[in-house]
Amino acid sequence: MSGLFEKYRSTLIGKTVGEVWRGHGSIFLECAEPGAVMRRDGLTDQLLGHYTVMIEGGWRIEDGASMMCDQSSDPVAWDAVSGRLAGSTIEDARLGANSELSVQLSGGLRLVSVAAPGEQPGWRIFDRRSVPGEEVWIKVKDGAIFEDR
Repeated sequence: MSGLFEKYRSTLIGKTVGEVWRGHGSIFLECAEPGAVMRRDGLTDQLLGHYTVMIEGGWRIEDGASMMCDQSSDPVAWDAVSGRLAGSTIEDARLGANSELSVQLSGGLRLVSVAAPGEQPGWRIFDRRSVPGEEVWIKVKDGAIFEDR
């Protein structure tokens, strides 16, 4: 595990998932310190977390060995699972093969990025707390973990 990923991973563990949403094939987990109130993002009218896990492209949500839904699931399946994600706590985050992201949540659910063959995983972890007034994030770039602003 890269030192840069470990830095972001350690900030996520124990955070509460306040808002879960998806759009254009992406999923967003908006996270905050336990008991914190998140502010509104005027551009999307979604809650904007202190930390955000975003996966664009391929992703799935698992419960043990079962897939509960993915980026192409219908609204009924999504509503059932998103209701379980909101209010959960991030227990762990790991990198798998080809830098795929796996986020373990309380309640037994896991969010996993899924890259298409020959593609890099399309995930980001945003940090809006460590640099006041700025948003920094990590992502996979050319097979390595890279920090950007």
